[in-house]
Amino acid sequence: MTTGPYPLTVQFMDNSIYAESVVWDFGDGSVSNEKNPVHTYKERGLYTVTLGAGGNGTTVNKTVQDFINVTIQPFPPEANFSVNVTREPAPLTVSFLDESYNSVSWEWDIDGDGWVDYIEANPVHTYETAGIYNVSLYVSNAYGNDTEVVKGCINVLTHPVISERNLSKTSVYPGEEFNVNLNIESAWELTNLTVVEDIPAGWNLTPIDNAGAEFNSTSNKWIWENYSARDRRQLVYVLKAPLDSDFGTFKLEGDVLAENVVAIPVEGESEITITPIADYSPENLKLLHVGDPDQEFNISTHVLCNFTWYVNGNESSEGDKKNSAYASLTLSPETLWRNDHFKNSYTSVENSSLFAGKYSVTGRVSNRSTAKNQTWNFLITRSAESKNNINNTVVLPVRKVEENESVSFNFTEEPDNTDDNSILAISFNASSTGNVSVFVEVLKDRASEVTKNPEGEVFQHINIHFSNHTVMNETGSDSKFIDFKVNRAWMETVVQGTVRLNRYQNGEWQPLNTWETSSDAEYHYFRAETPGFSPFSVTAEKISTPSVSTPHKGGSGTGSATIISSTKGEDENISGAENEGADSTLSKGAEDILVSQSTDTGKSIFVEEGNDSEAAGSEENNGSEKSGSTGVLFFILLVLFIVGAYLVYRQTKEEE
Repeated sequence: MTTGPYPLTVQFMDNSIYAESVVWDFGDGSVSNEKNPVHTYKERGLYTVTLGAGGNGTTVNKTVQDFINVTIQPFPPEANFSVNVTREPAPLTVSFLDESYNSVSWEWDIDGDGWVDYIEANPVHTYETAGIYNVSLYVSNAYGNDTEVVKGCINVLTHPVISERNLSKTSVYPGEEFNVNLNIESAWELTNLTVVEDIPAGWNLTPIDNAGAEFNSTSNKWIWENYSARDRRQLVYVLKAPLDSDFGTFKLEGDVLAENVVAIPVEGESEITITPIADYSPENLKLLHVGDPDQEFNISTHVLCNFTWYVNGNESSEGDKKNSAYASLTLSPETLWRNDHFKNSYTSVENSSLFAGKYSVTGRVSNRSTAKNQTWNFLITRSAESKNNINNTVVLPVRKVEENESVSFNFTEEPDNTDDNSILAISFNASSTGNVSVFVEVLKDRASEVTKNPEGEVFQHINIHFSNHTVMNETGSDSKFIDFKVNRAWMETVVQGTVRLNRYQNGEWQPLNTWETSSDAEYHYFRAETPGFSPFSVTAEKISTPSVSTPHKGGSGTGSATIISSTKGEDENISGAENEGADSTLSKGAEDILVSQSTDTGKSIFVEEGNDSEAAGSEENNGSEKSGSTGVLFFILLVLFIVGAYLVYRQTKEEE
């Protein structure tokens, strides 16, 4: 085989006569002295192969131009590239290296302006103007295309010095130490390179490694008298926040300058948050049931502080402490739910038979001049559903409705709505005047009161609850609607037109009248009509998908090439050709001998194409499949012919 996708492995065969030694040149920079070598071409392209056969004190070369044709893989390309430098002062020369898979053409946009700047594989570009540049590479082949975009890939600096600050911690407590590493690199040779760090008042700086610079503790300044080009240094120092530090965020600022070089700010991390809080619990609180045990909230600090507790924004009379490093507040979910002092727009509903509400508990930690809050946001519910079966609960604020009002609760407008909640809106006509809220429980499995799943593939189980059922007549004839969404990934696994919202009522699942209203790039949107509200499930009929074998990327070819040398009589003339040069190239007329054994007396290269093992297997399989199909077709046609002949014979006999 002389043609195939890379990596292409070729078996070369030497049939030279009287050759004492051989040298193969495979055309890709590789050579071999083996008689019958095997060589693998790793990149696409046309390769010229030369065989040198030596004997009787002379060497005869035979060359075949573009003998090996290595093609791309039969797959779309995957774009990728690298650069030799990303950040230097202007003018900056950058070498771009294409590292794409299976690409045959390239379009480079090296300055992010949307225009193609280069079409070669590995361009070199010089940036004259300082700035940050996006770089994109578009690659293509006969099977498709791909684009790689690197935002901020090239940073052309206005200043010859690169500086970057790194902090070992970005949040500390009063009196705590942390390390600062400041890396310096100059593109030029500089005199009196200086770094100045400006730290918050009252903080203490202790140098650890001055990296050969002279340090001035009064001004927090490091100076290198002579700084070599491309030299890299790292300053290391320790900062300590004072014990009486205020809480909040503080900033480090610094400059780098030198003779004949203007000052520029030090880059990198600069903000440090001072917090008194050492620990708090619970770490993750989302949901409480009314009947749960008392819930404890705890805060500990590194320094003595004052503690004040708030519930739903109202100050609590319990848990407050002065000059302490620890405070706690214990609340009963049921007491909290019944306490009118802590009601808000998500909790206050009359006639509430089934209730869920939003609550927040805040521990305020303060010293003489500032404070820091730790807040827990959670829900309290009277739902009978197990907390272990609830992924998320979404509660809408209480609203007052009037009798016969057309009411719509929109979950997409709720700030705390979760992405996994498929319910978008609920609408109905109010049967009476009153306050009402609604909440949805997104479940991990079917509701606890449900004994079995509905028919079909389940997308999601949901509980929908109303806090005041007197405003919604479930036994009336008024229509009630539920709008919901289903993601496209799941829709691709089910039969189109079979999506249903199912309602569980009286021990049975009831498929509801459901229709699709719209779709976009992410979701399909549906509306269902329901007589009331209870556990629901979104289902559809699953597509039965047969197993399909797919080709794998990275197939390779194998083959063979054979060389034939001269006859004996011709060989006797070799010595006479020594001074004339023995190199010869296969002419157009001589190329015909590449397809069969040559009997010509001239010295020539003969190539015998081998079969790709994978291609051969594929052809055999395809051949057997075609043979089987042809046999079946022939049998059917034969039967039809016999039946037709018999019918004609019967018709003729009846007419006689």
